[in-house]
Amino acid sequence: MTKSRRGLGQGLEALLRSTVPEVAEAGGAAAGAEARGETPGSGPEARGSGVREVAIDAVQPNPFQPRRVFEPTALAELTESIRAHGVLQPLVVSPDGAGYLLIAGERRWHAARAAGLTQVPVVVRDADRQQMLALAIIENVQRSDLGPVEMAEAYRRLMDEFGLTQIEVAHVVGKSRVAVANTVRLLHLAPDVLTLLADGQLSEGHARALLAIDDPVRQLSVAHRAIAGGWTVRQVEAEVRLLTQPAPAAAAAPATDAAAAGLRSGGEARVDPDTAAAAAALEEALGTRVEIRRRGEGGQLVLHFFSEEELSGLFDRLVGTGA
Repeated sequence: MTKSRRGLGQGLEALLRSTVPEVAEAGGAAAGAEARGETPGSGPEARGSGVREVAIDAVQPNPFQPRRVFEPTALAELTESIRAHGVLQPLVVSPDGAGYLLIAGERRWHAARAAGLTQVPVVVRDADRQQMLALAIIENVQRSDLGPVEMAEAYRRLMDEFGLTQIEVAHVVGKSRVAVANTVRLLHLAPDVLTLLADGQLSEGHARALLAIDDPVRQLSVAHRAIAGGWTVRQVEAEVRLLTQPAPAAAAAPATDAAAAGLRSGGEARVDPDTAAAAAALEEALGTRVEIRRRGEGGQLVLHFFSEEELSGLFDRLVGTGA
């Protein structure tokens, strides 16, 4: 972990050096500083001079910030620290009209506002849209601040908006291509399952296991059961294997029964959409895996349980607690 973080920090420093060049001082510094509410000599015209103080109201959030949620307790602690000691690490900003856009340090910016600061230390850099997004991602990755869904969406934005390949994204954020690919695949989950992952009700390992289920209704059903039952990742993987393994062909069944059971001529089970929908609806209602096995005009309805607690809960749903 230490090696990964060190490499990522070097990547951020290199990106700042190579893609956000310093610009020489230009005239009109006093007028620009007054317009932005800066201390003398602190405008973007003097951005080669390093750290300077600017009015906090002149700084606006990064529109490309991939992070959507700031953990309240951690933000409150940072606010108290800034109230007592000030902002120790300057924000990184980019000129934007009469003000600035944040590149890195949005959590510090929110905390500084909450602490009542009117001025904040900044380092001013020129950055285009791709660089602003990349730097915001790198800062959050470096601090492990992004959740898996936020990370996946950020990687996807780098690919979609800027035409980067997964290898290029991996290079920018200091991750392996496999790690980037696995994270982006999470976006293939059903929307409701993505919400559970974003809210922290599912872990990334649980979510990856659910990707093997194509049906979004069943995917969500298994997710809900995993949460309710406190399943481990291994338990989710075992349930997914049960759901996705091919149904055994009843070779000895009479032809009429085989046809009624929905078997193709080659013996491969054909999924009947109505039967699959009925099974998924029962799974959602009962909170457990359900199989409907047809044979002729009849068949079997199989309910699975994986613990005594699940069996008890299933019994209560079917019979009622007052029985």
